[in-house]
Formats: sequence, structure tokens, C-alpha cells
Amino acid sequence: MSMKKKAFSALITAVVITTAFASAAHADQYSQNSTSNVTIDGGVGPRFDTDVPSGSYPTLSNFGTVHLNGTPQLTSATIAPFTVIDDSGAGVGWNVGVVIPDFSDGAGHTLAAAGVSMNAPTVVAGTGGSSMGGVSTHAFTDFTQSDNTDPAYRKIVVADPTDAVTNGGAPTVNGVTVSGMGTYLVSPQIVKLIVPVNTYAVPGGTTYSTTATIAIISGP
Repeated sequence: MSMKKKAFSALITAVVITTAFASAAHADQYSQNSTSNVTIDGGVGPRFDTDVPSGSYPTLSNFGTVHLNGTPQLTSATIAPFTVIDDSGAGVGWNVGVVIPDFSDGAGHTLAAAGVSMNAPTVVAGTGGSSMGGVSTHAFTDFTQSDNTDPAYRKIVVADPTDAVTNGGAPTVNGVTVSGMGTYLVSPQIVKLIVPVNTYAVPGGTTYSTTATIAIISGP
């Protein structure tokens, strides 16, 4: 091979090598992949929120005084609005249950709590993104009974991931149906009690008491 051809071949090879290095440098300088992780830690799960102004656990107030007059009497009590938070990250649902046993005067006389009733409470999302799918509310008469799904409570609020009807059903996240994840403001209705005409009482008043329980239960 002539010296001229050898010089030309060497020049071509130098150009190719230079171009390859230039391409590699160009890729590193203008584009670089990296992997970044985020760890998300679930909270303690569904609970009453007291970390708000005037926040408190929900309680049943005293009923109004009743004066017997020979006809059934209606009296009422209230449950102040409260907040429910589900920060578990599991989305398996939860419910708010209420039980109100019979009233007693401590001397062997009782007032049946079967006459207690409450219309369905109102529930709204307390924060943006809170899942309202599968969240429903329920009215009951007689809070001494179960609602056939729990042995102790009447479920006045239910967040059910299997609910395909109420509020359009629960959403699906990564292929898993979830419900009740977020913060919820619950406003109960007035709790009404019918006092029968044959209720035992004495002049000056007879006080009947009951221990009402309002609880959050994990799962629908």
C-alpha cells in the first residue's frame, strides 16, 4: 500500500475514534439516569381526631327532663360533630358503631332504650383527596340491638371497600379496592328517646342513666 493510501486510512480511523469519544461525552454530559426511593409509613389506623380546635371524643349528652302527663313523651340528646382519620394506608375500611343500653335508676327500675332513634348522620371529606367511595351513613331505632353484622353495635357510618353501589363504589389503587382513607367530618343527628306513660318516677324526679358507647371498628 502506498504511503498516500496509508495516510488516508489513518486519517479515517482517527475521525471515527474521535467521533465515538465525542458521542460518549455528549451522552454523559446531557443525560443521566438515577434511582430515587420514597418510604411511606402507614399510621395507626382509623381513630377519632382530637388534635383540632375544641376536638374531643364523641359523647352522648344528657337527655332533656321529662314530665309525665299520661301520654308518651319525647326527649332528646345530642352527639357533637367529630372527626375520623384513617391513616393506615391499608384502605380496608372502618365503621363507627353506637350502642345505648337500657336506662336504670339504680333501684331496680329500668327505662327501655328500644325507644332511642337517630336519623343518618352527615359525613363529608375533611381534606382533599379523602376517599368518599364506599362511605355511607345509616339511621336506626333501638341501639340496644346489633345490625346483623356486628354483635354489639349499630353502624351509623360505614367505609366499605366492597360497596359497589353507595357513592359509586370504592376506588381502586394499584389494583386493590380501598375505602375510608383520609379525614372525615361526621355530624350526627339528634338522638331521640320515647318515654312510655308507665315509666316509674317520683315527685322531684327519678334519674335514669345509661352508658353509651361510640367506637371506631376497623373493617367494614
